[in-house]
Amino acid sequence: MASDRANSRLEYWKSKLIDLSLRNKLVNYRVSRASTAPVVDEVPRVVVERLLAEERSFGFLPKPEEGPAPEGGEEFAPMAEEDLKANHVDSMLQTTLTQTELDKVLYNLYLKSRTSFQEQGIVTLFLAVGMLRWFEDQTSQEERVAPILLLPAVLTRKGVGRPFTLSAAPAEPEVNPSLLRKLKVDFGVEPKLPADGEGLDPDRVLEAFRAVLPEPRWRVLTDMHLGLFSFSKYLMYRDLEDQADTLLRNRTIARLAGEPIDSDQDRLPPSPEDLTRRPPTEVHQILDADSSQQAAVEAVLQGFDLVLQGPPGTGKSQTIANVIAESLANGKTVLFVSEKMAALEVVKKRLDHAGLGDYVLELHSRHAVKREVVAELARCLRRDRTGAPKDTGELDRLIEAREELDRYVAAVHEPFGTGGLTPFDAFGAIAANEPTADLLFEFENPEDVSRDDRAHLTRMVDDLEAARRGLGDAAEHPFRFSRLTSVPRVVELEVAKLLRSLSENARSLQLGLESSAGALGLSVPKTLDETRAHLDLLTHLTRSPGPDPAWVENGHWAGSSTEGRALTEKLRKLAEGRRHLLDTWTEGLFDLAIDDLAARRYRHGTGFLRYLRPSWWKDRQVLATALRPGAEPAPQALIDDLALAVRVRDLGLEIDENSDRGKEMFGRFFKGRQSDWEDLDAVAAWVAGLRKLSKVTPELAAAARQPRDFDDPLSGGNEILGKVTRDLEALRAQLRATELPTAIEELISWPLAALDHPEGIYDQAAWRRALEAAKEKGLAPFIDAAREAGLSPNNWPAVWEKGFAMLYLDRARAERAPLGNFHR
Repeated sequence: MASDRANSRLEYWKSKLIDLSLRNKLVNYRVSRASTAPVVDEVPRVVVERLLAEERSFGFLPKPEEGPAPEGGEEFAPMAEEDLKANHVDSMLQTTLTQTELDKVLYNLYLKSRTSFQEQGIVTLFLAVGMLRWFEDQTSQEERVAPILLLPAVLTRKGVGRPFTLSAAPAEPEVNPSLLRKLKVDFGVEPKLPADGEGLDPDRVLEAFRAVLPEPRWRVLTDMHLGLFSFSKYLMYRDLEDQADTLLRNRTIARLAGEPIDSDQDRLPPSPEDLTRRPPTEVHQILDADSSQQAAVEAVLQGFDLVLQGPPGTGKSQTIANVIAESLANGKTVLFVSEKMAALEVVKKRLDHAGLGDYVLELHSRHAVKREVVAELARCLRRDRTGAPKDTGELDRLIEAREELDRYVAAVHEPFGTGGLTPFDAFGAIAANEPTADLLFEFENPEDVSRDDRAHLTRMVDDLEAARRGLGDAAEHPFRFSRLTSVPRVVELEVAKLLRSLSENARSLQLGLESSAGALGLSVPKTLDETRAHLDLLTHLTRSPGPDPAWVENGHWAGSSTEGRALTEKLRKLAEGRRHLLDTWTEGLFDLAIDDLAARRYRHGTGFLRYLRPSWWKDRQVLATALRPGAEPAPQALIDDLALAVRVRDLGLEIDENSDRGKEMFGRFFKGRQSDWEDLDAVAAWVAGLRKLSKVTPELAAAARQPRDFDDPLSGGNEILGKVTRDLEALRAQLRATELPTAIEELISWPLAALDHPEGIYDQAAWRRALEAAKEKGLAPFIDAAREAGLSPNNWPAVWEKGFAMLYLDRARAERAPLGNFHR
């Protein structure tokens, strides 16, 4: 007897699985324009028989381009064979969608249903046969619709661009389980459905629902809908509802539900070291497994509950396959479940490859069909179960493996080469410098470098690091950009002259920027790129159309000119629409009741039957009063003109309503309906460009209204910027630098710092000379690789020791086979 706590936990699980609210499309179905294909004017019995019994497929028909479109909502009533129409017995399903809509919906359904099946092995595409129109209560006026019979379906096509066909999927049809539960719980009714084995008769199913309708407004309709449905959670709910006692007898489920079960806390799971106690002849694993994987298998065999964790590629599916094989060998059954079908298939393939596939009964996707299950059981029962004798020769490999490990121990401690270094020493050097980066570089015959020579090379790397340390803070050294290895006097003098010039010109540039930026209320540019952007702003101001400062500052323009552009677009459409209409009509058109005229003309259409409507002739006389002499628009053109007149009138009213906003945004440029939209568009584009270049300040807005002569500050700024650029390029050449500062403050201060420490150019050259000397002593591959990897010279000694040890081990592995079978 389950405890109250366990039952409470079970009820909590059930509450999380069932949804009988209106959010559930199985009880409150809504047509999705993107993934629903309504099927109308078809007979459910005929469609189901042809899909299931005759295993035929159907194509799809869009709604007719002309004439009335088919409508649904027909109440169900059994139809005799003699009453069937031609369209009821053909191979096409009539839909309410246009061809474009139908193609889009079918393609979406095809992609989504295929993805669900491939990833999870579940069928989500169903043909809903018959719909129940219901109401929440007797006072409710809003009708709800729910599918009744769900027929698993599949969409196929012969190629890209070819039409889709519908056929039955290899899964069992289902009477909507959520609807059945909803009817029972909320309305106390249960349709008397045909029993299993009586065959699927849609007429009997629909009639069973019609027989228990709780109130007269409810209806059973013959409508069908092809769409995506999922009720797997409800099926889980039903299992918990029907099998509660059985489930709680399971030890694991009972523990999850809070039942007091004997704990394994006093026992320890097996460790990798315990695996040698199990004789190899008693091991029935079918795949390779390391010690951690074997420990997990052994823990399962000993009855431990466990979680097996690991990133992709670490052998979880191998371990699961081994657990299944060991369990089979011990006469046990295994239930293997997964949300992803790919996980099931991986393990199944491993079992098939090992010859255990006949022991596996697949109960997912297409294999869950009753006839498939029965056929698979019959096939396996007929198989000959005589197995081959177990080959114990492979078990002897375990002893050989231990011997191989012993040979590795010997190889790792024996010196390799003439330098006296052992692989164990190399492993130690790598471990000691493990936090440093791995660096690959070339070095000839590292195994023959003696300990003294290796120590000498290490000291050279240490000396390099010391030379760099002598520069102080290398990142702040005034000549850190120099790549000179020697400094002739003429170069020193030329560099000093260029530094002074650069500092002076940069200072002049800063002063000019402070003046122009201050006048505009903007922050002073700090870099050369910001300076160029500032000069671009001055150029833009010289092209100002002279807008009012108030609307330039207006918050409606903040970030973009979207609202302004929208207004100009309305003015453009208004102007173009009026121009088009007034070619045919007079202004009197807008004095007519154009809304009613447009609606009636649209309903009348362009067919011959319009002449039979008295209202058409009356409207014709009214419209004639606004036509220009000699104008006689075609029927469709007349309909289009009336629709356009409504839009033009509405656009005019919108512009009138937003007149204050237009004046606020465009100032004197806005003149209501008479505004020149091209002028407004140009103004909007200019303001957008201004806001893209800079934030808008009151000073900047005033300058835009009455632009001063920016030619002098603009040309002066460009001239000084050119001088700064030329000084930088000249210094780059003299110092052989690859990069130089770009911040204006640094262009002022850096030259002054360099002039205050002229000896720094020689310290930098000495570092560069030391670098080149080290390369000449054979360390060039290491230095080049370290610099290419961006490693700081402060870390070079550790990186060198680690890299040399790795090169040595590569050579040792190539010569000693036992070492080659293992990796660090």
